[in-house]
Amino acid sequence: MLYLIGVGHVFPLREKVRELIKVLEPEAVCVELDQLRYKMLLEKERGGSPFPFSLLSRMYDRASEVYGAEVGEEMLGAIEVAKELKIPYFFIDVPVQKELPSALRELPLGERVKLVLSAFAASLLPRSLLKKATDEVMEDPQKLSQEFEKHYPELKKILLDSREDYMARRLSWVLGRFSNVVAVVGEGHLEGLQRRLQGTELKVVHLKELINRGMEDILKMGGNGVAERVEGVKIQFVVKENPWEEIY
Repeated sequence: MLYLIGVGHVFPLREKVRELIKVLEPEAVCVELDQLRYKMLLEKERGGSPFPFSLLSRMYDRASEVYGAEVGEEMLGAIEVAKELKIPYFFIDVPVQKELPSALRELPLGERVKLVLSAFAASLLPRSLLKKATDEVMEDPQKLSQEFEKHYPELKKILLDSREDYMARRLSWVLGRFSNVVAVVGEGHLEGLQRRLQGTELKVVHLKELINRGMEDILKMGGNGVAERVEGVKIQFVVKENPWEEIY
């Protein structure tokens, strides 16, 4: 069973994610990070990311201030729980510094200009409008994805399509070794990952459910939500370091 937990990187979800993972008792945890970004989150470093990640990072920082959160805290919380439970955790996202710069150099000039202008406009939005825009994304993430594809078709292939291909392969690799897995990923990736993982037994917790519902309600949900806790043998890795951390 694969549990896909949709998150928003600007919301204060660390404790919710920690609690849900503890309740589900997975054999492994996956996060939408690579090793370098994990290190940067731990050390609270900024900068060093290729365009357009640097622009997106600035927008995330500003939006997270509106909600009183720290960007990426939900990913750190997921890894913290994996360490506490002594289970392996996996970085399933594309190594940004290694893989994306060459692809981004091919980005059409028009999309680069539009992205810079959009980021600049977002930086000038009042906090109330920024919060409203973020809330709208939470309610209908697919609408944003459609708009993104309309205005930035090549950038979508790089930031969404190619990364989701990679994440789906990584998740399939992990599922070949562990039967009960939790993956914490951005809400905007859920539809693409579900499509790529057709045939995989999975359940989904969407961002708005994670934010607005209590833990008992989340666990009772049917359909795309978590219907019940999987009972089974829990694998314990009694080690100080994660033996899988270097494996890609």
